[in-house]
Amino acid sequence: MVAFSQINKIQADTSVVFRTPIECDEVLVRTGCSAESSSFFHCILHSYSKDYCSMKQKDRSKLFRGLRSKLQSTIDRKSWEELEHGITSSNSFKENTIDILLNCYRFFKEDPKAKGSATHRVIKNLVGDSEKILGICKLITELIPFTDVFKEKIITPVFEKNKTQKISIIRDGIIKETCSYIKNNKELKDISPDKSKYIYDLTEKFITYVLKEADEQAFKNFKDDSDKLLSDVNTFSISLLSKLIERDIYILDSTNRMPYLDPQTVENLKRRKSIVVVCIREGEYEVIGKLMDKNNINHEFEHSDPIIEKMHTFLVKQEEISKKTDNLSENDDSSSSSEEESD
Repeated sequence: MVAFSQINKIQADTSVVFRTPIECDEVLVRTGCSAESSSFFHCILHSYSKDYCSMKQKDRSKLFRGLRSKLQSTIDRKSWEELEHGITSSNSFKENTIDILLNCYRFFKEDPKAKGSATHRVIKNLVGDSEKILGICKLITELIPFTDVFKEKIITPVFEKNKTQKISIIRDGIIKETCSYIKNNKELKDISPDKSKYIYDLTEKFITYVLKEADEQAFKNFKDDSDKLLSDVNTFSISLLSKLIERDIYILDSTNRMPYLDPQTVENLKRRKSIVVVCIREGEYEVIGKLMDKNNINHEFEHSDPIIEKMHTFLVKQEEISKKTDNLSENDDSSSSSEEESD
């Protein structure tokens, strides 16, 4: 594969010729975008918006803020649970489950360390003003030790088994294992069936309330932190952005000028119109376009464009690379010098 010289960032609205191992007959150019940390999103607007190029800087910034606001509004439970194949939501749900459950145990044991609004809601919904229910809840905490059983034998195994599953599946698994444990508890076999069933039902209700609060709190925390998440270029923001503007987004590495092989980013490629962006270095991006007649530049590519076909093949079907191009192969490690682009 051809070795290319280091790319230096250029000024906004300036364009220079861009060379890449997967170029086709067209002349490619890269165009500088905003010097702000949000240059990636400005690159997308530069390609996608018909009005962006003619706008003044303050209007471009306003358009960018509008894009961010729209992205924020598209965040829903589905996109949250799909992030990193469910691992992000699962980990947050697990942390909240353990935290809320621990504080409920502390409350029932009259430990002053008990805290948290979510814990308070669980206790209120479960116990209310009933001293009888409070007493049974204290008994449940003795029947199911927190660390040795709830945490180590119920919660952790269920999460490990289902860490990429939807929260509803994890929740049902924990409820099932908790109910199974309490049902088979030897101490309950020595009391009346009615009282045993009452304890069983209350245990099920207890863990259900805990899991409901843990789920809602995890999603709320995610939404509260999403502003920072959408400030970064990551699989989540790229996925939301692709869906919002209905464009495939290809990101090139400036060191080898090839697309980044990120499995989750590849999942967003739907064979739509495409935008190509090159990462100069962390936080600095420029947009790639084709030089057209009269020095006009087209910053959007059809999915059937030869260069997009090659990029898609490189990312999705590497075994077919040799069929798509003569100058690029999956294991090509040859190198040669190349002239730098000039302004």
